[in-house]
This record gives sequence, structure tokens and C-alpha cells, in this order.
Amino acid sequence: MKTIVFLLLTTISISSFSQTKFEKGYLINLNEQRINCYIKDNDWKNNPTEVKYRVGENDETKIADLKNTKAFGIDNKVAYIRAVVDIDYSSGDVSTLSGKREPELKTDTVFLKILVKGEASLYYYENSSLIRYFYSTSSKPIEQLIYKEYINGDKGIFRNRDFTAQLWKNVRCPETSINIIKTIQYKAKDLIDYFRNYNECVNKSYTDYTLSEKKKLFSLTITPGIEMATMSIDSRETNLIDVNFGSKFNYRIGLELNMLLPFSHNKWSIFMEPTYQHYSGHEVIERTYYLPRDVDAEYKSLEIPMGLKYSFQLNKKSFLFLRGGMVVDIPFNSTITYTNQDRLYKILSGNSFTVGLGAQYKRLSSEFRYYGNRDILSSSMSWDTKYSKLSFILGYRIL
Repeated sequence: MKTIVFLLLTTISISSFSQTKFEKGYLINLNEQRINCYIKDNDWKNNPTEVKYRVGENDETKIADLKNTKAFGIDNKVAYIRAVVDIDYSSGDVSTLSGKREPELKTDTVFLKILVKGEASLYYYENSSLIRYFYSTSSKPIEQLIYKEYINGDKGIFRNRDFTAQLWKNVRCPETSINIIKTIQYKAKDLIDYFRNYNECVNKSYTDYTLSEKKKLFSLTITPGIEMATMSIDSRETNLIDVNFGSKFNYRIGLELNMLLPFSHNKWSIFMEPTYQHYSGHEVIERTYYLPRDVDAEYKSLEIPMGLKYSFQLNKKSFLFLRGGMVVDIPFNSTITYTNQDRLYKILSGNSFTVGLGAQYKRLSSEFRYYGNRDILSSSMSWDTKYSKLSFILGYRIL
């Protein structure tokens, strides 16, 4: 098992390194000179303070930062602009909220991510748990859209939504009502939609940089497969009734729900895969001086593997993936029966873990997956039971 974990971690490390690549882009220095170059795409979660680039794809790596760079971007993907702005650094943590309504502004020089660029432009800044939105118009320089949660004595949490007044005053179409403004939340989707609609309203061309970022966050995949499972039952009281059913080939069918996580180029995702599985076994225990004993195992359950999945792209249509997580098992109509002794034990399974390695091409996928040992008579202290399996799974993405 340690070897499997080591190989998984090693593969993730290698793939992470190989995928952080230089892509076509540009830099604009403080003298307004544009340099076409290759930018190292780190899929920044927090706004960067510097960026690595190469003038030629195989040239030496250089660094552009806030001291010498006005703007940079990756073609058809993302753009950042240098700005000297007042930022509200008030805490958004409920346990450390300020008692003041007014924003706690501090002048700082940062790279702002451009979300929408036009007659009215929208920008984004994130640093750790701090998320702020900024805007500008053709007649107004970049400033923060003000939103702040604060505590008002013992009256609870209040919200300073001054950004709605800023939009009403500076970014508003004639037909936009105050009620529409009031419904806007301090969230990317609401603000992007508002700035997009405003630029269309004033008949000005604009660029929505978020369109290139949009990916299908959820996917649904049918996952049939075959499994080689082993089951053994050992009594802690006597070895006369111990039985090993050996390896059996079974079938399974599942439905995997996958949700992409919004960082690291969507390489990471969360998965959950309700799966029907069935194991059936029969053995005869033969001991000296004892009559043969028939033992039957009938094990049906709904397994629910859940955990993290890591993908790394080979080309535009195919990629490899690794997964790891826990397995919740819900048995039904499942028993261990000692026929000659009229003993019947109901299977109540414990949880286990799973790791897998697979490949996907377009909608089709295949995977080898290992399920660790689980105790299938977890309600009894008299038994030591083990059930594990290796699965080969095919997949077809339907959504």
C-alpha cells in the first residue's frame, strides 16, 4: 500500500511540474512598450506580484514585476493591469469583523485581474481570504467597489453596500431601475453580468475575459466494470469455522458525479460515485473429525466512493487521472450463512479507502481502481473479516 501511495504522489508531482508551461502572451512595461513573449501560466488563485516570461520560447527566463510592468496577459485567456489603488483590508472573518461601517482603506500597488474591459471595466483582486472588486470608466480611474460586513454592537452583522451607490452614480443605463441595482450581490457573476449589460446598453465594444475561463464545472459519467474481489472470515474463538472464499469476478455499475475545483487549471476535482456491487461465494469447510460445513456469502451493497481526483492533460482530447478517497458502504440483503449449523450473520460493513489510475479520451474513460480491506461483520467482535478488490472500470460521460 505504501508503494501505491508513493507512486501516486510521485506521478502528481511530475505532472504538476510538466503542466506549468509558458504560453503566448505579452508584457507592457512602464514606458508603454509592448513585448510579445511567453508567459509562465501559474493559473493564479491569488493576484500575482510578479510573472516569469521568455522573449523566445526557448530563451532564458526573466521576471516582470510591479516595479517595471504596467500590464501583462496570456493570449485568449487572462489579462492583468498594474494599478495604484485604495484597498479595503477589513477582515471578512465573522470572528474578527470590524465594528466600523467605513472601509479601512490602504493605498497599495497591485496587479488587478481584468474581468470585463470596455466603456466601464471590472477588475478582481484576491489575496488569501480577501476578495475585492474594482471598476473604472472612460472618465473615472480605477477604484474599489465598496462592500464590507461589520458588527453593530449587539445588533448583529450589518453590510455596507456602498458599491450599489457607486454603480447607480457612475455605471448606469437610463432604463436601469434602483430595484435592479439593489438586487446585485457582491459576487463575480452578478457584477460581470451587470458590466456586460452596461457596455451593451451604451453600444460600446467590450471584452469579457471570463468567457475563456468558463468550463463545465459538473460532469456525470456512467461507470460499469468488472471486479476481482477477495473475502475471508476468521473467528477469534476457534479456527474450525474460518473460511477463505478466494478471488471472485463480479460486476458493478456506478454513476460518477465530478465537480471541478476553481484553481490549478481545474486539475483537481471532487468526485462521488454511488455504485452497485455484488459478491457471491460458496465454500466447504473440511476439518479432521468434523463433518463438512457449507458456507455461503451473499453480499450486495451500494458503495459510495468519494474524494479527490487529479487530472493532467496529454493533449486537447485526452488526459490521465488519479483519484483517492474513502468508501461508504451500505449493504442490503447481505448475509454469511453456515448452512449445516443454521448460523446466519447479517453483513454490516465498515468504511474503507480507494485509489485509482485511469485515462480518458473525449467522453470515454478506463480505470484500474483498488479498494482497501473493509470489515464486513463490523457489528461483531467475534470475527475478523476482510473484503478487498481490484476493479477495471469503463466510463462514458453523459453530461
